[in-house]
Amino acid sequence: MKIIKNLKYSIILGLFFAGSASAFENAGGPRNYCKPAKFRDFSPPERVHNQPFIEVAPESIISVKAVGSIDPSSIRVFAKKIALKPTIVDKINFFQITAKLPAELRSGYARIDLIAQADLGACIGKDGWLIKIKETVEPPVSDDPVTTDAPLATENPAPAPE
Repeated sequence: MKIIKNLKYSIILGLFFAGSASAFENAGGPRNYCKPAKFRDFSPPERVHNQPFIEVAPESIISVKAVGSIDPSSIRVFAKKIALKPTIVDKINFFQITAKLPAELRSGYARIDLIAQADLGACIGKDGWLIKIKETVEPPVSDDPVTTDAPLATENPAPAPE
């Protein structure tokens, strides 16, 4: 009688744990877990509240760190919706991403967008920042040869007074 009673308890206990395990699996337990990429240490830095926008020269270098479990081949960098060619260096704990601004961006504002997919799972990390590109002033080009009214230097300049 004691054996049958213990057998009933073990069957009930087994059904309880089986039901709990299947409920955990159906609720999207560890199989569907995904941690998106995070981006930090933007260079040039992000705009600080009540401060002017950071100005950069045309065709300057931008850089950022990507932290998390990231597939490096999925990293994309855009400036004003123009795809940039990033250089990605694995630094063990993060990825250092650098890119050069395109020549088409001469003056005005540009949003730098970053996109990376997680190594495991389908979640995507997105971030970015806004920068101001300095206006370049090109020197005027003339067809006339340059002439000056300044006297030419002599071969033997006068000695300096002592």
